[in-house]
Amino acid sequence: MTEVEFLSLNAEILEAAGAVTTTTLTLIFGYLAGLYFFLGRAPRFIRLMGFVFFSIALAWTWGGQMSLINLVNGALGRADLSISEGATYVFLENDSLAFWVTWMGNARVSINGIFIFVWVTFFYATFLYNWNQHERPRGPV
Repeated sequence: MTEVEFLSLNAEILEAAGAVTTTTLTLIFGYLAGLYFFLGRAPRFIRLMGFVFFSIALAWTWGGQMSLINLVNGALGRADLSISEGATYVFLENDSLAFWVTWMGNARVSINGIFIFVWVTFFYATFLYNWNQHERPRGPV
């Protein structure tokens, strides 16, 4: 892997990371706003349908995050292989690559924990939390 290939792959990974992260945050904050303004007081069937669609979309973005981590892990593995063979111009040391590969393993665990926490929290907020205790939002006065 040459330096140009590595930098091109790095730009591709950053672009994908931005897209997946933006989609995930939009999904989470959109569902939260929906819970507050409407879904929290909606009939149970509508809450169930909203939560099912939210779960499908969350699983999709979760898969995107995991595939992104696998892509980064694979790219660093190829760079490490090329560096150890001495057939590249990528200016990285094997120690720093070992750190990043270990970090990506930790990232898998962290992202899995975060997505499970988000899903369980929204399950609680959708089905168990009493939204009627809050005053309904009012429009402009």
